[in-house]
Amino acid sequence: DTSVGLDVAAPQRSVLRFRRQGAAEPQISFRADVRLDGAAAPAGREVWALGWREAPGGRVYVDAEDLLDVAQVRLELDDPAVLDGGTRVDMEVEALIDGETDPFSRTAVAFTPEALSQRVTAVVPEGGAVRFRGTEVFRRPGEPDFRRAVPVLAGVHRVRNPFGARWSMEVHARADWAATDVLLAELRVWDVEREVWLRDEHRFTAAATVWSPELAVSPGTPRAAEIRLSRVGADATITQGPWRDVAGAVVAVDDDVEAERRVRVRMRAPHWQREGARKAKVELAYGDGPRPQTKELELVGDGAVGDWIHPFPDPSRPRYRWKVRVVGADGERYARPWTESAADDLEIALPEPLWD
Repeated sequence: DTSVGLDVAAPQRSVLRFRRQGAAEPQISFRADVRLDGAAAPAGREVWALGWREAPGGRVYVDAEDLLDVAQVRLELDDPAVLDGGTRVDMEVEALIDGETDPFSRTAVAFTPEALSQRVTAVVPEGGAVRFRGTEVFRRPGEPDFRRAVPVLAGVHRVRNPFGARWSMEVHARADWAATDVLLAELRVWDVEREVWLRDEHRFTAAATVWSPELAVSPGTPRAAEIRLSRVGADATITQGPWRDVAGAVVAVDDDVEAERRVRVRMRAPHWQREGARKAKVELAYGDGPRPQTKELELVGDGAVGDWIHPFPDPSRPRYRWKVRVVGADGERYARPWTESAADDLEIALPEPLWD
């Protein structure tokens, strides 16, 4: 027996000379140790020892296709228009040996108008079946990154445009323009796939009473929004109103703005049922002195929502206090002390475990 080193960059021929023993044909077998590039070696294993195999005819041909398994996935950007306006689309691809949880290689792919289709390849020793998973990353100026996980990537994966739908609404303002100098409108739309608020705003004046906002949203986002009005009077007084729901192709607003605020409280407790929680009571208080504005909301279950609308004469003092108490099905108790916030959207995340 002998060992021969083969360099893929410089193929070579080697001969093993031996003396026959009798007239029987010799049985010749070989095995190969494959050394992979350290940067792409599965689980850091650069050297893989493969099994013995027969060499018929007294010749050994070392063919990489026989010793290695190659897997690949092609990534294609479905809609090139997603790159307009400075948007970046990247994809993080991980290769795993089937049955394992940790990837052995990671590849970053950046789509450009010149490279709308990209290929990711993984090479492993024979018998190491490969699967791919990835994360699509969309980066739009002025917005948080939107990440979308793809647990399994097939042979050809198409990256869909999450901003492919157009959202529009026509807003008409009615006001006593002799008494109202400006009517500021803040608009926000909840994108159902990206799970993010998309925002816009407009200044209504006597010379500009119609506004037609347009937003790039994910398909399935309804034509519904929330709007908040702030009135600037001719005497420079400012009155800010609460967020309120609007829906439809055409909506109307006016300058009858009440000095109020709406705080939307949402419960975040994915372990609610597993912990055996029965109900939660949220207490809110705004203002100092012996008679603050107060409200108690009862929320049941993960994602439960409650609204608190209270007088809000001074927007420069937005802070309020809140606390929560949770009762379990078997009498368990959880309480969080008073906490300050100024958020219009208050998310209450319960700890896990809840009853410790």
